[in-house]
Amino acid sequence: MGHNHGTGVRPTMARLTAREVATAKPMERTRMIADGAGLYLRVSRTGGKSWIVRYQKDGKVHDLGLGSVRNVTLAQARALAAERRRDPLATIKTFAQVAEAFILAQEPGWSASNTEEWRQTLAKHVYPVFGNMHVAAVDTLVIRRALDPLWSRRPDAARRLLDRIRRVLDAAAAAGYRDPNIANPARWEGHLKLLMPARDRLKRHHASMPYPELPAFIVELRKHAGVTPKALEFAILTAARTGEVVGAIWPEFKGRLWTIPANRMKMGREHRVPLSGAALAILEAMPRTSNRPFPIGDTAMLQLVRHHMGYPVTPHGFRSTFSVWVTECTDTPTELRELALAHVSGDRVAAAYQRSVLLEKRRDLMERWARFCAGQAALEKTERVVK
Repeated sequence: MGHNHGTGVRPTMARLTAREVATAKPMERTRMIADGAGLYLRVSRTGGKSWIVRYQKDGKVHDLGLGSVRNVTLAQARALAAERRRDPLATIKTFAQVAEAFILAQEPGWSASNTEEWRQTLAKHVYPVFGNMHVAAVDTLVIRRALDPLWSRRPDAARRLLDRIRRVLDAAAAAGYRDPNIANPARWEGHLKLLMPARDRLKRHHASMPYPELPAFIVELRKHAGVTPKALEFAILTAARTGEVVGAIWPEFKGRLWTIPANRMKMGREHRVPLSGAALAILEAMPRTSNRPFPIGDTAMLQLVRHHMGYPVTPHGFRSTFSVWVTECTDTPTELRELALAHVSGDRVAAAYQRSVLLEKRRDLMERWARFCAGQAALEKTERVVK
């Protein structure tokens, strides 16, 4: 075919074929095989193949990655290169560049922790997969490749990451870097929802702690300084999911009540949490320097429990601890326990009754749970929580 394997120079009219792309072999150094019009097939020494569009800007030559040949076909790569030719003055953007521009634009309205969390999650889970890819070439396949490792282990975190990808791609379309007539490949309804395993069907293993061991754990937990130990204790005292605690904002708290909006709840319904005196004390001690009482990352509590304290449990597992304690140590009706855990009944009438009548009874339950966690109450099964 007349290739110069070192430089990638080809005869003037010769263009790559799909077969040549598939059979191109690695050599001692990276090869750049020209297809024409600034498009190159890059073959690394280890055999990895990707598309590169080479262009000049400000007198300098720049290379822009268009993605792996596993994700971008020869025809798609040519279309992206043609887009560059049609508008030579256009600024070609990678996903990472658009993401950073989006974060900078939003940063004035975000807390420092939220900004840092965006950068950390994208850098860890997205950029290694398609961060250097032309933002117009990002498709469903590469998005799934980034999400799959996280989806089975931490589906809630994966959904938040997916939402961030979607928002960046929406911003890219608004800025003219993607065709606005092409549907966002990170959309959930009618698209990825049909391809990804449902969250409630995933096998989750949330190792829990036997409730008799909890008071001693709380004593040790209080020896640790910082926001994360406070957030974990607050999660334990409220029997809340860690995501609900991490995502909480100050306006959700009024007096001795925490109202979590429906859009932050797993069941999609507003959840009201009566705060015990101990939970309220933690909340009142948190500084108001952020719009969130607990401005920490998604994995901070798990890191604390597993790596710093050395317990083979998960923060989410303390909900199971609470559930077993309620069942074995109190006379609390099942419905009340399930309501405290936000396992909402589908019966509207029952739900309305639970919201209006059972809130104070739940408050009594959470006060006794707080006393137990602090080692201030015996485990008499005869003591009634709900009268």
